Amino acid sequence: MVKRYLKSAGKQLGSKIGKQLGKKVSEKLIRQAENLTLQKRHRMGVTGFSRAGKTVLITQLTHSLLRVDEPLPEGVSRHPLTGLDLFDAGLLKPALLKEDQLARRSQFDFFRHRDSLMGQGQWPEPTRDLTWLDLEIKRPQKQQALQQLISADTLQLEIMDYPGEWLADLALLEPSFSQWSESAWELSQQPHRQKLSEPFRHLLAEAAGQPQVTDALQRKLADAWKDYLIAARAEGYVLNQPSRVLVPGQMQNYSMLGFFPVPDHLQLPKLQKSMARLFDAYKQEIESHLGRHFHHLDSQVILVDLLTALEQGEAALNELQQAMQAALRFFRYGNQKGMFQWLNRKIGRVVFAATKADQLVLSERIRLEKLLGALLNEIDPGNDVRARADVRYRAIAALEATRSLVDDNGQEYLLGRETDGRQQPYYSGRVPEALPIDWRTLPDQLQLKRWSPPTRIANVNQLLPAYQLGRVLNDLLKDDLS
Repeated sequence: MVKRYLKSAGKQLGSKIGKQLGKKVSEKLIRQAENLTLQKRHRMGVTGFSRAGKTVLITQLTHSLLRVDEPLPEGVSRHPLTGLDLFDAGLLKPALLKEDQLARRSQFDFFRHRDSLMGQGQWPEPTRDLTWLDLEIKRPQKQQALQQLISADTLQLEIMDYPGEWLADLALLEPSFSQWSESAWELSQQPHRQKLSEPFRHLLAEAAGQPQVTDALQRKLADAWKDYLIAARAEGYVLNQPSRVLVPGQMQNYSMLGFFPVPDHLQLPKLQKSMARLFDAYKQEIESHLGRHFHHLDSQVILVDLLTALEQGEAALNELQQAMQAALRFFRYGNQKGMFQWLNRKIGRVVFAATKADQLVLSERIRLEKLLGALLNEIDPGNDVRARADVRYRAIAALEATRSLVDDNGQEYLLGRETDGRQQPYYSGRVPEALPIDWRTLPDQLQLKRWSPPTRIANVNQLLPAYQLGRVLNDLLKDDLS
């Protein structure tokens, strides 16, 4: 009864203020008045470059929240949500998976990804477009009667996922086409990319010697640039632009995807002008599409595949660092308080997560966390993000595919299922815990293996082990679940 009254009063308040602030703001006020009394809403962005583990994290997070009360299977000693205060206190109830029956936005295919991990024992396919997943989580009852009347009963958790390649495009939004061309051309000539880009660079040099660049030649150049980006991604490099060439999503067959760099020194003004038009149209499309979603997040988990970058070498880590710096400039951070914070929503909580920590023995995961902190100091040297938001950094394994054990001599080792199905003890080596890194000695110190998910599981409701997943959720949702 009281909630119905408050909802009605909220609508009246929203309508009155709406006359002053406009219809659009009025509608937001009405929705917020409803949220204050019926439910809390939290939008979480799961961000990270390709192969960082976004799909696995969302699948495991969802599965664990849905099956909170499921008994732990034999051999698993820790619940995947351990570290989430509400769970540790025994107050967390199983969540509900909400379906968007009106099909207003693409849905994260949770069941297919879950069955891939558990029913087939395979890593799920990567995300191909922007998707959402909605969960309803029961909040604990307040002790005082008045608090029960005015507090929300549930938390509506909305999780956003998208192809990791797209994150590289955020670095396109600031420079002009000429500036981007110079930086992309310079990057293509770096030693780690030089051979990959050679066909495109030779073709563009030939075009510079011709009186006119025909449409056929322009298409060849676009195809050569695409081939170069595909090859660079295969090597694990992340600064591949335009990223929609690799994963177009809803932009399949858009003509604006056909641009490529044309540096000033080649003196191809007509081609430059043509490419600049495509470049500007692409930037506008990306900013409006991603901005519409990225600018309405409450929290963010940024997955960092730091171990793969260490394997690939200094150039790969430098690219990862540059791309992350550019991406952080795009997101809006700020700890906001008060009733009207939702009018100009900003990201208040951020977790940087070094993924795939299960490739390391337990003691080395602590060093990986320290290295991630050192990297954060590099990409946020002025503490811009950390001054505006509550920032944490953790080493995680959304799905722990190995067990970290100790032999009779006190030596730690890993036991997991290799890609060929074998299981044998393995020691991963040492992780540097500070920057700069001695790249000459690192290959001898750190030797990683790729592990498969646990073997096929007959009961798809069974819980799977995770490392620090509950703590990440606690970092992001603690206030809204309290």
